[in-house]
Parts: sequence; structure tokens; C-alpha cells
Amino acid sequence: MAAPTYIQSSTGGSFGGGNLSVHQVYTGVQAAGNCNIICFSINAANPISVTDTSGNTYNYVASQVGSGNWTSFIYIAFGISAAAAGGNTVTVTFSAATTLVEFIILEYANAVAVIGSAGVTGNNNTPTSPNISPVSANELLFSYTFASASTTMSAGSGYTLRATAGFWDGTEDALSVSSSPVHATFGSTNSVAWVCFIVDISSVASPACTPVGGHYDFPIVATMSCATPGASIYYTIDGSIPTVASTLYTGQIVIPAGSITLSMVAILSGASSRVVVRQFYIQSGGLWNTIDDQFDVTTGLRIYQFECSIMYDPVSGYWYKYGDYYDTMPVGDLYIYKSADLLNWQFVAHYPYIAIRPCVLYNALNNNYVMWGNYIGANSSKASFVSSSPDGPFVQVNLYDTWQSINIDIGDSSAFLDPNTGFGYLLTECNGNTDLMVVRLSSDFKSLTNTYALTTSSAGEAATMWTNGPGSYFLMQSGQSNYAPNTCTYQWSSSPLGPWAAYSSAGNNPFQAATIPQTAGEIAAGLTATPSNSYDTQTCQVLIIPGRNAFIYCGDRYDSGTNPLPNYRRILLPIVQGSTSFTISWTPTWNLNTTFPTVSGAPLPVSNLTVIGNIVAWSNNELKACNLYLDIADDFAFTQNVLSQVITAGSASFVTSKVGNFYRIRTVNANGVSLSPVQTRAAPRTSQLLQLPHFAPWQPAFIAMQQEAYNIGTELQQHL
Repeated sequence: MAAPTYIQSSTGGSFGGGNLSVHQVYTGVQAAGNCNIICFSINAANPISVTDTSGNTYNYVASQVGSGNWTSFIYIAFGISAAAAGGNTVTVTFSAATTLVEFIILEYANAVAVIGSAGVTGNNNTPTSPNISPVSANELLFSYTFASASTTMSAGSGYTLRATAGFWDGTEDALSVSSSPVHATFGSTNSVAWVCFIVDISSVASPACTPVGGHYDFPIVATMSCATPGASIYYTIDGSIPTVASTLYTGQIVIPAGSITLSMVAILSGASSRVVVRQFYIQSGGLWNTIDDQFDVTTGLRIYQFECSIMYDPVSGYWYKYGDYYDTMPVGDLYIYKSADLLNWQFVAHYPYIAIRPCVLYNALNNNYVMWGNYIGANSSKASFVSSSPDGPFVQVNLYDTWQSINIDIGDSSAFLDPNTGFGYLLTECNGNTDLMVVRLSSDFKSLTNTYALTTSSAGEAATMWTNGPGSYFLMQSGQSNYAPNTCTYQWSSSPLGPWAAYSSAGNNPFQAATIPQTAGEIAAGLTATPSNSYDTQTCQVLIIPGRNAFIYCGDRYDSGTNPLPNYRRILLPIVQGSTSFTISWTPTWNLNTTFPTVSGAPLPVSNLTVIGNIVAWSNNELKACNLYLDIADDFAFTQNVLSQVITAGSASFVTSKVGNFYRIRTVNANGVSLSPVQTRAAPRTSQLLQLPHFAPWQPAFIAMQQEAYNIGTELQQHL
């Protein structure tokens, strides 16, 4: 197995005038299948996109805020297309014009997957990355450093310097010799403020699994693969780390019922991929884990949902989650995910350093999407951004430091779209985080209006608002205790503008008495979840699913008084909603279908289902977002040997590798589930003139009778 090899590099930059984009050319020939690494540092701006003329796809790998309003980034494209010498130009587009840009582009062979990355800042003459742990020998250890003042960089011990741009930054690389922790070091002629990254890249592609985890009602069929020819995949389903002594993957497997951790590794000639972990929750009825540590079903990676908000998009039917990166400080990266059922989320986009606490509202007047949040920039304040798509990108349109003689701070904020009136509102701390302002937004949601309510000496934070009908509004707040949990209390009013009283820990506490086991994070932080500290949370959002009359508390659990990152989790709990009051009770897991049964809005079922041999076909009727599953069972009631296969949304046919007596298609969205008529499998036709019998003559009529009985029973249940 060939080790990763350096091929070429090119450097550039811009030091004057406003630049909305920069360009750099690969001067040498580019070979198909290689890897492009893009490193750049910019002043007072954020990247919107990284593209090239060869059409390669660049993925964000790492970023780090440095000194003097500089931010450094690394993007990588694997499996690139071939290009002639000078035939591929890389373009980075920025969110705002920037006067200073440093730019290095590199190409490597036999580098196919990122194992891990880390970055850090410092101020001396030896830029040094954090430690990183390779999986095996002969992995590419790539390092990038940037200095915010003029200096000359040299390679550290064991590394080879590959490129420098001006007098500010440089790149170097080495090959790992073992799985022991390792870091990178540069030499600098001057003592300067710097950032330094290390990226570990393997020559063996990471194994993939379809589906990549998620929440399912029945045991699910899973397929594994590896893009590296000849690599073998080993796996476990008990959470242990796979090795060559683990089970060898030879074909499709069925993930059984329960909470299952699938771990995979690909190995070729002693070289290993990173270990890929996928989490499956198999339980009928829509299992919700109260302590929510979700993985997205596109990449299988952990969802970045730090202080996130969830929005329903009435155009597509998807629910969108706008969250923040929280594995390292500083926060501010915008991560976007979408889901049809609020359980299985898929990655949509990532935009570095946009806003903290992003909240997005759909504006029906202009058919666009407006985001409000704490602006990340030279002046920390509230900003509005607009996009024609819920996927972004979002472009800043307004910035507020002060308004109506009120100081608008970078403190907590949220946005509320009133379904009763169509008005949008911003809820924000102000005047040094001592007051709370609820202000109506303009008709396009981009600006603040003169209609507002100001609650002085509020002493609260993380305000969220919702309605349970016309003339009935709730405001919930946490106390001010940095990232430590405290007592969340609520108020009721007949108007979004109140009047609202100041926050008080002695106010209406909805959290009911409970004995809750400590998590590992709570033990480390010396915390215990109780009603008086809102089950170790601070309020973030109340999620409403109209088709179920569902109200769900979404709380932020930091398990820390100072650093919010290491143990951050979302807490999701059902609310028992009353007309002017509500309660929240602890439960470790709960079932969406039984807690909040479907009232309306379930997707339309598919029709014309046929199963001939291993080919399944049907007609789709639901036009908005939904998930499709092929269920196979030994009995008509789907209670014996049931398994499911995930179907790509919008598909109208599927080739199944599993055989059963009965088949159906489930169509699922957040409001509910619809079932197709049950179908049996017919034998494939051998010719147009001869069709072999598959069933006894009495079976089709008997199956039709079973189907009719099932339909009558379903109708009776709906009317009881």
C-alpha cells in the first residue's frame, strides 16, 4: 500500500483593496484520484465557498480564530479530477470584502480520508500544533501555520517544509511511524502570535455504511463498503473497537432491535482507516432519547447543535436545524441539517463564523429565509441575514449595536414567528444583559420596528416564546449563571408584547419532582439534575409539531459552569400543555407516537405497490418531505421476522435482497405514518406467453380478504 506523497504546491495572497474572492492556479499536471489541500487566512471576513475549475468538491476540515481579527481555514478535496498543467484554478469566495489574504494550495497522492484534525493559537517563536493520534504508520501528518506578523517559517523536527506564503505562513508534512500521539512544530525567526493546525490523513478510505445510523421502527438492513480497492472491513455491534480479530464483513447485515453501536474499520496491507462509528436506535413508534446526542444520517458524524434552533419550512416540508460547532472554542460556525421526521437528520451545509444562537424564520411575503443571531465580527451585536433557501448561504443585511437608545448586546437572543398573526419577533437581552426586549420585526423580518416591549432589571437569559392559540403566549427564561444550570421559569400573557415581568427564580417552575441518575458529565462537574436546576439545563426552545399538538422542551445541558463544550447535550422532553400553564416531567426515553398521537398532516401513502421477484415498484403521492421504508415480514400483520430497508426519498422502485411473504411501504414525516396496502411477492415472468404459478389458486382471494379486514380495522380505530 503506497504511502501519501507530496506532489505540488502554489502560493499567493492579496494585500490591498477589497477582495470578495481570491484565485490560485495549480501550475503542474493534476492526476485523477489525488487530494487537494487548501489553506488560507483572511482578515475580517468568512469564506462562503471553495471551488475550482475542475469541479472538485471541497470539504471544510478546520478553522481557528487568531490574533488581530484573522481567521485561518483548511479545506480538502479527495478523489480529484485530472487537469492539465495550469488547467485548474481554485477560487475562495468571501462573505465581505477583505484587504488581507494568505493562500496556499497543495496536491498529494495516496491521501484519501481525514482521520482527525486539531488547531490551536499561541504567541512565541515555535508554532506548535495540538497532539493527534494516528491509527497506524505511514499516514500523512499535514501541518499549516499562520502568523499575524511578519516572520520566516522553517520546518520542525521530522517534518519537511512544503510551501510558505509571503512572510506569514507555511505548510509542512511527515509520515506517521506508529499510532502514538504526535504533534507538529515550526520554527519562526520572530516571536509572533500564530495559529497552528495538524491534519492526519490516511491512504485507506474510511468504510461507509448505508444507512449510516439513525432511528428506525424495525431491524434495518445495512450495507458496508470501502472505496479503497482490496481493503477488508471488520466490524463490531457492541461498541468495542474493531480489529482484524473482529467479524469480517462479507455481505449485508441486519441491525437488530435495541440501541446498537456499529463500529467499522478498513484494513489493507497493514494500513488502517479511521474507526467509523454509527449509532442505531431500533424501536417501534418513534423513540426519542431525552439526552439527545444525535448523528446525522448523511455522514454519520455527531450533529453540531450547540444552542441551536429548529424551523419548519412550509415550502419543502423539511424541518431545519441551525446549530453551532462546539468541539473547540470559539463557537460561531453555522451548521445546517434537515429532517423529514425530526429524528433522522441529514447534513446540509456549513458556513464558518457566521453567528451564535442562529434563529431562522420563513418570510411568506418574500418567500425567503431570515436569520437573526449574535454577529461574529469586529462589533459583537445582533445581525439579520437573508437567504433565498433554507440551505443558505445567508448574507448579512442589518447590524444593530444600539437601537432606540437601547444597547443591544451579544447576550442570548431568539426569534419567534407568531402563527396567529404572521408577525415576527426578536427576543434579546440588552443594556448590559440587564433587560429583556421583545421587538416586532418589519414585514420582511430583516429590521427592527418601533413596536416593542422592554422589561427592565430582568436578570434572565435564554428567553424563548411560543403560543398555544390566539391570545395565549408563553415566555420562558433561565437565570443568569453563565453555563451553569439554574431555575427556568415561565410567564403567560395574551400578547407577544406582554406585559412581561422581570425573571424570578421563584416564578412558575414547570419541572416536576424526579430522581434522575447522574451522567458522566454531571459527575465530573459535580452536578445533579433536579427540578430546581431545570433537570440540569437552560432553556433554549419549545418545539411545536402542529400535526400532533405536540409541545417539546429543548434545553441546553452544558455540565459546566464555565466551558460549554466537552459535555454539551440537548435535552428533549414532552410538555403537558395547558391553556395558561404547563408542566415538564423527566423520562429517559419517550415515544412520539404514543405521547403525541397524530391529529393531522400525516403523509399520503404510496399506491400501486407491486413486488415481482426482487423488484419493488410503487407510485408516490406525497409531494413534501418524507421518509420511505420497505417493510418485509412473514405474516400479514407484520409481527413476525420484520425487517426494513431504507429507500431514497422520491424513488419509485427498489431492488431488495431480502425475501419475505408480505411487503409494504411506510411513508413517514414528523406528523405521522402512512402505510401502503400489503402486497405479496409474485414470481418473475419467464416470457410474455408463460407465467409460472407462485400461489395456490385460493391464496389471492384469501390475501384480499385479509387486506379488507385490515383496512376496516384501521378505519374503526381512527373513529374510536
